[in-house]
Amino acid sequence: MKYLLSAVLILTFINATPAQQPVKLVSSTGNFSVSLPSGERKDETNTANTADGKRALMHSFATVQENKSFVVTYTDYPDPVQAADSFDAELKEAAAKGAVTDIMRGTRQGHAFITYTLTKKFQDTQAVETRFSMSVGKRSYLLIAIGPVYDRPTSKEIADFFNSFTLLRQEAH
Repeated sequence: MKYLLSAVLILTFINATPAQQPVKLVSSTGNFSVSLPSGERKDETNTANTADGKRALMHSFATVQENKSFVVTYTDYPDPVQAADSFDAELKEAAAKGAVTDIMRGTRQGHAFITYTLTKKFQDTQAVETRFSMSVGKRSYLLIAIGPVYDRPTSKEIADFFNSFTLLRQEAH
């Protein structure tokens, strides 16, 4: 029995996967750095039309875990972006229905930001998204931590992710 227990403990430690360390992402083009939690990496660049028909360029960087994702995007607009604490029509509607919670405003490196949690239906499950949004000149930054209600990112994972975000150089407001 003693040898069996020893063998089980040894196999447990051999098969245990070490905790993955976050990966530091530095984007000199995007003017930021952030620590993305470990996971499968997915990066994309897309263009979209703004409400007034102009083109915006969005870059996104994500890590995907089994049920969770951590995403950072920056979007370059042709004109200066609204302050980060202004809600668009969709968020106002969601907030009126009680789907937006934990709203917090602050400043980081002299720029206004807002964080909030959005609970919504995603495919066939309830998803919880926590967002950090900040605008600097013609650029908007958005960090998202998302997962299903039953396996959402923890408060620590979210705080570590959001708090790791910094601008590389100070730019005019």
